[in-house]
Amino acid sequence: MFLAPGLGGNHEKYKKQLSEWERSEYSHPKLSAVLHYVQSGSILSDLADHGVLTLTPDGKPEKEECLKYLVRWVVLNTGTYDEAWRDRELLDSYIHWYGQKLSNGTYGICGITWRHDMLTDTHAKGILAYAYGAKLISSNDSSEFTYRGRFCRPEEAATIGYTASQKAHNALRWLVSTQRVRVGKRTFLWWKLSEGESESGIDVLLGMAKRNEEDFLNFRKQLRETLSGYRNHTSVDDTVLIASLEAATTGRLSVPYYSELGAGDFAERVQRWYDIMTYDSRGHTPTLRQLAEFAFGNERTGKMNVDEDVLAATVQRLLQCVIDCAPLPKDIVFALVHKFSRPLAFVERYNLNMMQNLAFTAVKSYRNQLFKEEWNLGLDTTCTDRSYLFGRLLAIAEKLENDTYGKDDRRTANALRYQFAFSQHPMSTWKTLYEKLTPYKERLRKNRPGRLSDYEKLIGEISDLIQWDDPNLNTGLSELYVLGYYHQRQALYTKYSGVTKENDNENEGE
Repeated sequence: MFLAPGLGGNHEKYKKQLSEWERSEYSHPKLSAVLHYVQSGSILSDLADHGVLTLTPDGKPEKEECLKYLVRWVVLNTGTYDEAWRDRELLDSYIHWYGQKLSNGTYGICGITWRHDMLTDTHAKGILAYAYGAKLISSNDSSEFTYRGRFCRPEEAATIGYTASQKAHNALRWLVSTQRVRVGKRTFLWWKLSEGESESGIDVLLGMAKRNEEDFLNFRKQLRETLSGYRNHTSVDDTVLIASLEAATTGRLSVPYYSELGAGDFAERVQRWYDIMTYDSRGHTPTLRQLAEFAFGNERTGKMNVDEDVLAATVQRLLQCVIDCAPLPKDIVFALVHKFSRPLAFVERYNLNMMQNLAFTAVKSYRNQLFKEEWNLGLDTTCTDRSYLFGRLLAIAEKLENDTYGKDDRRTANALRYQFAFSQHPMSTWKTLYEKLTPYKERLRKNRPGRLSDYEKLIGEISDLIQWDDPNLNTGLSELYVLGYYHQRQALYTKYSGVTKENDNENEGE
């Protein structure tokens, strides 16, 4: 804390600079009051008296983090605003005084603006609050590596003007404070080049904030309204910039991703993403964060936990898919398929259902974009692909068994217990699974014979489409089995939603 005496050599330097500014032609009433208070040396005792910090017997703060506290000044009756940080006159006076102080510096061509300006090799930090010391630009390699042998002095690599550096860093700091979304250790943000604030943050447009399932309908409506309003308030010449920032070390800030495109294209690509990633007729769509968490995370205490670095990197890759209209990365798709084949890894039913939804929409989008296929939300009864057909059989087996359970029955269906083995060896596993359905079929025969008849008819129709002489019939299934399972399950639950036992009995023999 350079405001207090006895806590380092910076206090005297700070008082000296304040005094020089106060004696200059650019002085200000607020400055005189602050200088007088700092010279009194009572700031620590005043803070202690008001319970902000605790002092040791020798008058120093007990906790070292107190030395990093930020202090804001309020000086009464000294301008339009009492708050120093809102007083434009005070800010302008400092700018003029500091500019005069720097007038004796080195001048040259700024590599950013290509204008003649005073050059600087000292750039601002504090762009990210959680990594305050990280800088985008620095040149402190004057020993040991010495710029990796490429340069002798920092100005040989680049020359940056003081004005450009201050404007760029302060603008970026403002953007981060107002329009950021932090995922793990990475910060995402977007902004328009034209004047005026953007209508909504990237968390709304790209859906990277966590939302509960019941919020999805409102979220999709909000997204559409935002995009519509965004289009109405942007011109064809507007440009949108998207970037991510990450503090790789305590002193270095990097830009892992940067892109710019027309505002209209940006809105259309975001809308396109949500259209192709819909997984049911109500318009539910996963967020980028959910895709990352379920692909590479594990369930723990009811939530999906994933390494922060993996989460941030995966969300960025998915963001690139949104902006560049690119297919989903193969490793993300197959990570979800892998989780889909292991339903017993999920304790919470909500997580299991969400994982199945994500795997379905990921495979659907992946196959449509990469292989130019036309998969949608509806069941394809004409598809003869082996994996798709076996996926349908798995869904029927699960639904048949679940129909015999009571409301309070929490058992896991055999179809889910055998799902991984089924995905690896479908033919041999289906024989085992079919045999285990016998007692459940008997229960349905007594209570819901019409529904049992429907299931047996479906199994027969699917069996007629399978090429039983295929030598590869018992080899591992492709990702299409996810689509077959999901389509058939949705069709069954849609057909039998609201059907009573009496209706099932009446359906018998139809």
